[in-house]
Amino acid sequence: MNESRVVIVIRPDGEYRIMSCPDGYAFQLKDLQLMVDGNIEVVPTVLGTGWSREDGVKVLMLANEEGKLRRLPVNQIATDLSALWDDVVAGNAVILGGREDEMIGLTREAAENIVKKWVEE
Repeated sequence: MNESRVVIVIRPDGEYRIMSCPDGYAFQLKDLQLMVDGNIEVVPTVLGTGWSREDGVKVLMLANEEGKLRRLPVNQIATDLSALWDDVVAGNAVILGGREDEMIGLTREAAENIVKKWVEE
């Protein structure tokens, strides 16, 4: 890969961080679980495939699958980005790319575009 890939971590308090993938391409499952403080679940997003700026790469959101059961704080930005109509995202959320059944980082350009439009507004 020529370009290092990144993920966006969004905290419930509205703080976010763009993190470079350690191998330049993706994070290991255990690292993603640490980011959301538990087992991950994929949350549908309102971000269409065009937001990844790459053919065949869709935008995914990961959250703690037990976030609400553990009474983690509501993550309003992640909830707004989700396609959950009668539910909320609790705890940290991770925005990344998906190609077929593989979770990968986004290009920095795509991540910065998502942050500019959806996270900072």
